[in-house]
Order: sequence, then structure tokens, then C-alpha cells
Amino acid sequence: MGFADTAKLTVVADIGSCAALEPLALRIYGARNRPSGWFGRKLARERVDPMRSMLAICHDAEPGDAEAWLGYLLIGTPPSLGPIARVAGIGVLPVARRYGIARAMLDRAALELSSCGFSGLRVLVEPSLRAFYRQCGFEERQQTGWCLAFGTGNEVAPSPPRDWTPSGVQLGRTHGELFATTPEAWQAATARTTILHDGTFAHVSQEGTCMVVHRVLTVLSGHSGAHATAFVTANLLGEFASGVPVLAPLDSRNEQVLGQAGWTVVQRAWMMDKALS
Repeated sequence: MGFADTAKLTVVADIGSCAALEPLALRIYGARNRPSGWFGRKLARERVDPMRSMLAICHDAEPGDAEAWLGYLLIGTPPSLGPIARVAGIGVLPVARRYGIARAMLDRAALELSSCGFSGLRVLVEPSLRAFYRQCGFEERQQTGWCLAFGTGNEVAPSPPRDWTPSGVQLGRTHGELFATTPEAWQAATARTTILHDGTFAHVSQEGTCMVVHRVLTVLSGHSGAHATAFVTANLLGEFASGVPVLAPLDSRNEQVLGQAGWTVVQRAWMMDKALS
């Protein structure tokens, strides 16, 4: 049996909203002690579009029958990526795997996005899945992931969150971006604050028991980017209460210096892109 004998595809908008997919996501991936509201925050953070996201259902079922749902593909269109759409989530129930459902959803989404003027589709994948995405037409762009460290100071006094200003913004002195997630992730975060330290500011939010550093901007004059990163991250940990876990985004620019500043890589992924004609 192949895909056509097993499933058919529809857009998520046909079931109302992407939020309706949360029970399916839990069936696929498990609860994993996820905090309340996690799925809604994910949808907002990734700017998921229900008209471009895909739902796989049993070939003889109707979209409204949740028991017939087999898998989903969430497509985000964050403005910060311009003409590049992003795979915000993909999953297939274990009983429905190996029928080509994931690839069918990716292929269908790519066609739809191309027809709407998007030039690329981006996905973050675990290293073990790189071969699958290559088969689907994606190419590696860069390594990414997350680093973990622990606070070494006292409780942070909350400050009003700053807007996500462009890199290199003039704030009396020239600032440069050391690392960042996306402005959409920052805007969708809860318990946001901005930490100021010696000409540097960090966009930070709280997710469960962890603090997440979304972005660091610092004065780069007189320092190389690597030395500035090491200095800032080491001092930044002193702004968090002792023992509090702190996460920061990892990329090829900062892995070595974050490691030297006491951070540990806890997740690795590859950013892969598919060109859309």
C-alpha cells in the first residue's frame, strides 16, 4: 500500500484552526510535561498559517473526523524571513508511518507556497533526519541548536521589554547582534524582560522554569565578536539567580565562545532550505 491508498491531504483551515491539532500532536509526540498553553504559543511564535498548513487524514474520511487524522505539517510565514516559509512542525502517527505521508505533505506545501510567490521553504531538523530531507529536496544551510548554562547571581529585577530593534541600531553607540532567535519568537513569549549590563542588552523570557535568551546586542567597538560574546555571556549569567537554567540559541558563530564561557550544547539541529521555483 502507498500514500494514495492510505491518506489524503487537506489544508488545516478546513478543520477551523491550527489549535485543533494539539490533541494530535500529543498523540504523536507525547505530553512530555509540556506547560499549559504550549501549543498556542508555538503557533503564535512561528506565525503558523492554517491556509498553508497540511493535515493528512484517512483516504475515505472527512476532515472533521478527528479520529481519522494521521499527521500534520505546520507552515509558518514569519515576516522576518521575508519570502521564505518555515516548517513549524511536522508529525505522523506511528501506525501511519512509512506510507510517504510526511513527504507528500512537504511536496504539497512546497507547490502551494511556490504558487503564492515564496522562494524557499526552511526546516530545522535533527541530525538523524538530514538524509530524509535531502531526499525531499532540502539542502543544509548551517548548524543550529540550543546551549544551556545556569545562573550565578541573584534574582533579576524585571525591566520593561524593549522592542526588537534592527541589528546595528544606533543607541548612542553602535551595537551589534551576537546571537538571536527571531522577533516573532520574542513577541510571542510570556514573562518578557530586558536585561541591561554595561552597554549590552538581552531580550529574555521565562518558559516554565527556564530563562530563554532570545537575543543579545552589545557594543562591539574595541572587541572582536568572539571576545565580546564570551564576555557578555559570562556576565549575563550573573544576572540570573544561582542555579536557574538559562537557554541561548546556538549557531556556527558562537558555539566555541559559548563553550568557553561555560555553556553546554543540549540540542543540535540543521537548518535546511528547499528552493521553490
